Amino acid sequence: MWYNRRVAPIALFLVVLLLVFIGLNRITFGSSSEKRFIQYSVILRHYGVAPEEIERTITIPLEDAVSILGGINEISSVSEINKSRINIKLNPSTDHKSFFLYLRDIVETFYRQLPDTVQRPEIFSSSLDRKSTRLNPVTLIYLVCRL
Repeated sequence: MWYNRRVAPIALFLVVLLLVFIGLNRITFGSSSEKRFIQYSVILRHYGVAPEEIERTITIPLEDAVSILGGINEISSVSEINKSRINIKLNPSTDHKSFFLYLRDIVETFYRQLPDTVQRPEIFSSSLDRKSTRLNPVTLIYLVCRL
């Protein structure tokens, strides 16, 4: 048998060791060189309303209002029962702090035009290198008062 010979198992071990060494050299550790995207999610809740109505009255108009902002890489949206969610992925070069201020203004202006039964908007922020942050209405009021 091949494994009874002394050279064959040693050669097989060296080949496996070489493949592991090559594989470990190709793995990058630490932060990757890819661009970091920051993403905002805007959620509005309107209880007792069907997804089609949410789409027509909240999701599409809000998506159109937000799309005028510069620095957006991608916008996607989801309309569910009682909820509208818009996800906004920014270009890596976009100043996310000033973008948030403009986004908040647009969302608040849009919210004021909706019926009273629509809940206050929630804005979430996240990126690949930071933890997710929830910006609820109380946080929004606090941020506005600090300005």
